[in-house]
Parts: sequence; structure tokens; C-alpha cells
Amino acid sequence: MTPVNQERPTAPNEDTKATALARVERLTAAHAEAVAEIERIRKQLGQLTTGINGEVGSSILEAGVRALADVSDDEEPKQFVVAAPPGTGKTSPCFSTVKTPDAHPTTCAV
Repeated sequence: MTPVNQERPTAPNEDTKATALARVERLTAAHAEAVAEIERIRKQLGQLTTGINGEVGSSILEAGVRALADVSDDEEPKQFVVAAPPGTGKTSPCFSTVKTPDAHPTTCAV
């Protein structure tokens, strides 16, 4: 007997997870590109991506991703706070998150 090739129906929850994962990947890539552009413009490569500034930038990105998680287009994103000392690169990664295509206009407030 020849097996019949049947496609397994995709559960709605799996579609949502796949869409969310794709959104996170796009946001992460666009954020990295925007941060690199800021560093190039400032002629300070590594300023926002290494040391405490890199850690703070990663926290900003994670907060942005969490704020956008499971939020439909007609909903306001959740709000998360990233606390860090002055001068540790909170504003630049924040603007990089706002600049990305999937970011909601109120994703990041400084």
C-alpha cells in the first residue's frame, strides 16, 4: 500500500507563533542595522554594542520585542521600563527600535 501524503493542518496558534517569530527576527535585524548606522555616523564603532552599553541596548531591544508580542495592529503595545545609569546608551537603541518597520509609534519613550 502506498502512503498518502497528507498535509497536517496548521493550528491557528502555530500560525501566530510563526508570525511573532518572524516579527522578532525582522525587528532584531532592523535594530542591529540601525544601531550600526548610528555608530558609523558617530564614527564610534562598538560604542553601542559592547560593554554596558551593549547590555543596555540588548535590554532595550528585548523590552521592545516584549512590548510588541501578541499585540494586534489595533491594540496599544505593552510598556516595559529599562533602568540603567546615565550615559549607558538607552536613547540610541530606543530610537533604533522606533525606527524599525514593525515598531509601533509608541514602542519606546525616552
